[in-house]
Amino acid sequence: MASVGLMAAVLAIGCASEERGLYCRKTTDCFDGELCINNACEVTDDSSLNNSTTNNTGNNAGNNTGNNGTNLGRKCVLNPFTATCDDPELKENNTWSQAVYFTNRAVGCHGSGEFVVIDETLSRIMCANEPADWYQMNTVDCSTHDFFIEISLTVKGGCDPGLLDLKVESYDCDHVNVYCPPPDATTRKVIVKFPATGRNSVGGFRFAVESVDQGDPQRAPQVEYDLHILVR
Repeated sequence: MASVGLMAAVLAIGCASEERGLYCRKTTDCFDGELCINNACEVTDDSSLNNSTTNNTGNNAGNNTGNNGTNLGRKCVLNPFTATCDDPELKENNTWSQAVYFTNRAVGCHGSGEFVVIDETLSRIMCANEPADWYQMNTVDCSTHDFFIEISLTVKGGCDPGLLDLKVESYDCDHVNVYCPPPDATTRKVIVKFPATGRNSVGGFRFAVESVDQGDPQRAPQVEYDLHILVR
């Protein structure tokens, strides 16, 4: 009889734990701000870094490589259903067709013989309920020499750079006119060459900072970033 009582007590404890949300099979079984680790809900904080056993996802844009599989706690990954975000361009440039101008100047070789370059940085935030931030600029091909557009994406606030991806329309790292340097701890780059064409042709150039899917509708990156453009 004592054994039966002990077993009942153990079962009662297990049931109580499950009712309190301590037991889990996936992160969505836990409260907001908790992760499911080894079937137990654990509270995360800003120092909850580099758990490589959960949420491993590939680089979905193919422009750069990196480990996107870190659990970063509430500072960098939030619930998009409840998160608030102060973004001046919220929902204005989430798609290709909504791309905003990074600069109003057309870069490259103008008909007057002027070679227009820029060296500018834009600071923005990727909100948890945004899929991407799209940007665009106009280019003018040079008739006699090549020029380059170098895009650098730097993730701020100690967040994993793998939470955001850098995408360039019509180009990837395998393109003959593209070079993607190995990313460092916070920054990834894409360098695009515009070969000489023998004429001053005007074109459009679009690129985006994309939110990397975390495999859970209740978890999405909310990350501040710098986007730097250098034309040379």
